Amino acid sequence: MKHVTFEVFPSDKLRLDLIPESWMLAITCTSEELQPTIDLYRKLGPRHTPHLSAALSESEDQVRELAAIFTEKIFLIGGDLEPRGPFTRSAQLIPYFGHCREIGVGSYPEGHPSYSHEELGDEILLGKQALGATYAATQMCFDPDKIIRWVSRIRDKGVTLPIHCGVAPPINPVKLTQFALRCGVNTSLNFIKKMSVRDAARMATSYDPRPLMEAVGGQVDGFHIYTFNAIKTTRAWIEDMPAGIVSA
Repeated sequence: MKHVTFEVFPSDKLRLDLIPESWMLAITCTSEELQPTIDLYRKLGPRHTPHLSAALSESEDQVRELAAIFTEKIFLIGGDLEPRGPFTRSAQLIPYFGHCREIGVGSYPEGHPSYSHEELGDEILLGKQALGATYAATQMCFDPDKIIRWVSRIRDKGVTLPIHCGVAPPINPVKLTQFALRCGVNTSLNFIKKMSVRDAARMATSYDPRPLMEAVGGQVDGFHIYTFNAIKTTRAWIEDMPAGIVSA
């Protein structure tokens, strides 16, 4: 059974009452400020994982203050924004959180818009491992072969971090596509772009990432579910999932 984390974002519309107590949550950042993430983390408790964006971090003093708040787990990202302070990369934040049991970082089987080539992304991940990261969660990817090849490649280069594969639940493909394109997931979305209107409508009711999860299950250590705050849909999907794919 695989470990699974469910990503949510701070919002007044987030249905906390629908979230099972057993779920481990990752609380992502908004695109504007860190405070909503801090507030939701304080409400939910330290068993859950807050995200911290380097671009939104305004000073070293602020990061030290957050390190005193986020004492158990942290997930560090660069943030595709104009930096508001001295930090531009998640790797710069890792040393501030050495006291945390878990330090997660992002990873990109299909590359990242800021990386000129895939080898650079591999080297950056290797560097984060050396600084103290304890696991890596991937961007969403829809091509299992790409994930398997990427895991094999980074293992050959010395990356030993547990890998949590980023997966989207069966939600509206329009919303899925919009989010994925913002993340730079272009290649494996070609199959969506080429769909007819009728095929796309059919996918809205039939899309299921379980085949991908089953295909990559032997190569990854867990799954990171991007819920898009569609808690009811995600919960029904997880509860209907055959035993053994995830532990939630």
